[in-house]
Amino acid sequence: KQVAAFCLSRIKVICGEDRPEAVALSFASLIEHVHNKVTPKQAILASTPSSEHETFMDRVLWTLFELARFAAAGRLLDGKGGRFPLLEHAIAAAIPMQRLRDGLVHFSPLIRMVAFQA
Repeated sequence: KQVAAFCLSRIKVICGEDRPEAVALSFASLIEHVHNKVTPKQAILASTPSSEHETFMDRVLWTLFELARFAAAGRLLDGKGGRFPLLEHAIAAAIPMQRLRDGLVHFSPLIRMVAFQA
């Protein structure tokens, strides 16, 4: 989780501070990749909890919320730096309202917190 925070915070620097469309495209691509990564075999294994009692799907949920949170923190969703429909669509497709509600009432306080911040 610390690796994600380290890497995600550098996307804006790598793409360029003056290129918000490239940053938005990067976040949209990451969100779509994570959202589409779950295969039927992984879905079957998704119910097996880790030593922290988290399943594969819990980690996918956390990852999607964290990506949305970093996109929002980079001011890509507030409309002041421009609108990025591709990013908005990727977030809406990957995190529908029911999934957001599931995150807000999740047993893990870490997932609840990042869902609230997303």
